[in-house]
Amino acid sequence: MCYIDAMEESGDGPVISVIIPVLDALDDLPGLLDALLRQSLPIGRFEVIFVDNGSTDGSLDWLALNCRAGVRFLCCHDRRGSYAARNVGLNSARSENLAFTDSDGRPDPNWLEAGLKALTSAPRVAGSIELVHSEFPSINEFVDAGRFLRQRRFVSEGFGATANLFVHREVFDRIGAFEERLISGGDHEFGQRATATGFPIIYAADTIVRHPCRKTLRSVSKKAFRVGFGFGQSMGLPNKSMLRSSFSRVTDRVKLSSGEALKNGRKRPSDRSA
Repeated sequence: MCYIDAMEESGDGPVISVIIPVLDALDDLPGLLDALLRQSLPIGRFEVIFVDNGSTDGSLDWLALNCRAGVRFLCCHDRRGSYAARNVGLNSARSENLAFTDSDGRPDPNWLEAGLKALTSAPRVAGSIELVHSEFPSINEFVDAGRFLRQRRFVSEGFGATANLFVHREVFDRIGAFEERLISGGDHEFGQRATATGFPIIYAADTIVRHPCRKTLRSVSKKAFRVGFGFGQSMGLPNKSMLRSSFSRVTDRVKLSSGEALKNGRKRPSDRSA
């Protein structure tokens, strides 16, 4: 594991650590870093931890060039998968408050302040994920918006998608880290363990990350495959208590040709009122 830390020493340390897995995200990283550096929470009160998971498109070189005070990166090349990368970031984070998003996410300027405020009410907070369509959206974008990242619904099932998730470190200390063997659904598996242990989760509509809809059939199909494969992997885990919830969730999401998916995708630019 390689490690670069460009954060200036601070007696108080950051009040929150932002953890982002990276895999071949060169086109997305500049916009994400710009959104994080525009946060209303002052720079110096939070740290950003990128964790590269084996990129081959130049992402690693970009990260090395853009390290600065409060921004650092790690490498997780021996264990593949976004949940392994998140665990590497988790183990290095300096704060008791942890925020997760994806490399193609675009947090609102008040994202961190709103998330921190929500964490005073619950140890787990799932923020709103606004799905952004292109100027001339394809049918694939409507399907993607109708089937994936439905955060308000996820909270009713006891978990939150890591595209916009805040967690107090106490939760990880009690129940352990993300399940690295899963290629998809690790946020659901983690959420089920947290719920079973008694850690509540709340939905925060004002804690917003914007996420682009998948534009191509290939990208939507790859997502559906990962969801289905992750469900198959979860069936081999020792904890079987989540299987009924997992089965309902995956069967709902893989019906990509259904009229319901298109209807939901057309009417849902965000999940704040879904």
